[in-house]
Amino acid sequence: MKLQIEGWDGFSEKVSARIQAGDYPDILNDNAFAGSADADLLYDITEVMSADTISAIEPSLLANGVGADGTQWAAPDIASARMLIYNTDLFTKAGITAPPKTWAEMEDAARKLVALGDGVVGYGMPLGKEEAQVESSLWLWAPVAPGSTARSSSPTPRRPSRPSPR
Repeated sequence: MKLQIEGWDGFSEKVSARIQAGDYPDILNDNAFAGSADADLLYDITEVMSADTISAIEPSLLANGVGADGTQWAAPDIASARMLIYNTDLFTKAGITAPPKTWAEMEDAARKLVALGDGVVGYGMPLGKEEAQVESSLWLWAPVAPGSTARSSSPTPRRPSRPSPR
């Protein structure tokens, strides 16, 4: 495998041109996999990723890579949360005694905050122009819950025995 990095400008067009030329990427960091699955250009993820690796991925993240046919076509390759800022005064008023450590705790805290009324919002996410693709990925990919230990210290790519593309 050879690492090739493309800039975001014209990214989709570059990927399309490479695929049309028969230069298929081994791994692609892109949210749009459905068309490639429909065109029979992808492997079922279980053919290229070990069961141990798949089971270590946060289920809510993994679910985003399931196609309409129920096949796991994609898996997340990045998820991040730059920081979580919270209003300690509002947390106290809502009876929240500690910052959330899981998405379930985050959802519970957000409901309690909204219940305070007066237009209090339970959760906000910046979607600015500075790094919109990453900021939107935080929303689209539902980041790994804080404190998760689902990590692989030495990921090893596997190639299926059949030729690419399918």
